[in-house]
Amino acid sequence: MKKSPAFFLSILLLALTLITGCGSEKQEGLTPRYQTPTGWLSYSYENIKLVYPPNHLHAGTMHDFAVWYNWALRQDCQFLQMRIPVDTLVVFWYTGHGQGNELTGHYYPWADSNLIHFWLPSHKGPTLMQFLLPYWLDKQPQYQFLKHGMITLLDYSGNNYHDLTWRYYQNDSLVPLTELAVDTTVDSDKERWRSALSASFVDFLVIHYGMEGLRLMYRAETDWSLATHGILHAPSDTLQAQWLTFVEQVVKGEWPPQRPDSATGGKLQFDPESEG
Repeated sequence: MKKSPAFFLSILLLALTLITGCGSEKQEGLTPRYQTPTGWLSYSYENIKLVYPPNHLHAGTMHDFAVWYNWALRQDCQFLQMRIPVDTLVVFWYTGHGQGNELTGHYYPWADSNLIHFWLPSHKGPTLMQFLLPYWLDKQPQYQFLKHGMITLLDYSGNNYHDLTWRYYQNDSLVPLTELAVDTTVDSDKERWRSALSASFVDFLVIHYGMEGLRLMYRAETDWSLATHGILHAPSDTLQAQWLTFVEQVVKGEWPPQRPDSATGGKLQFDPESEG
């Protein structure tokens, strides 16, 4: 049975929780700054606050969305090995693309280190990761595909990006790492070819080289081949071969060698009943 990238993320999250833990500790002095539009309502659940117009189609189900954000925020922080960075995560929830675009000037949902601007039918995961990344590492990476890979990997869409990567490879549509590293068209908002490859590679990188390996590559400001050799001690072509071997193992159900002994088989999943 094919496993989604969430399966492998859950293995990492379990280990990271045991080692460092995400918990509910907050960093001081990082309270979001925002101004609520006149007449808008709000719903709060634990450390989540949703702000929305009174005519919102989902006004009656904001609790469910707040519970999800509370769960996903903790999952993402565990993955990033960081504490929850704010006392309250604020999400402006617009009625749809029309209102979101009109009031924010953005075509797609977006976030900065202050708050999340969201509207359906987009997936909720990308903007949450956009919000967290400046707290994780406050710089734009030279290799943009790493950033978009992280955003895509944790989009909670249910897509299996290793499976997609293997299909691209089989169809001779794989973009080599040396090209991905300098590709300015990788965009988790607008396309799913390069972003899918990027998500698969980020998952591989964290599993095989740890979060510190990803962090160092994210911070690197040098030629890609020099960075892989100096930081990961592997030439780019060797790294790509390792990645594709891993992807093949995932697709064929040969990874991990042993499944974790847990009630869910290690699969990262959201259970609304257990979250209140």
